[in-house]
Amino acid sequence: MGTNTQTNCDESAKSEREISVAIADRLKNSEGPSGRNPKSWTIGITNYPVERRKEHKADGKPVKYWECWKANDKGVAEAVERHWKHEMDMKGGTGGNTDGSKPVYVYIF
Repeated sequence: MGTNTQTNCDESAKSEREISVAIADRLKNSEGPSGRNPKSWTIGITNYPVERRKEHKADGKPVKYWECWKANDKGVAEAVERHWKHEMDMKGGTGGNTDGSKPVYVYIF
């Protein structure tokens, strides 16, 4: 399927490893030293990436570098979020109200 240019989300379902590698590559290719530091980024999961990005933007958060990936399932998304938050010190909430019966996306910005 590829990347949806409207949401900047990769719409092909990915495994935990595939998403984590994509996140690591995104950080590695970021501009400036702070762009490569996971602590400078926010991670989250959602069923609705367009709406979630708008919410973050309305809260004054810098979503310019937003990127997201569709996970194989909710468990994959939660595992990726947990890894990057707890082991790599990314900022983020708790994945709140995601519905496992709908597509779940992992996003960073």
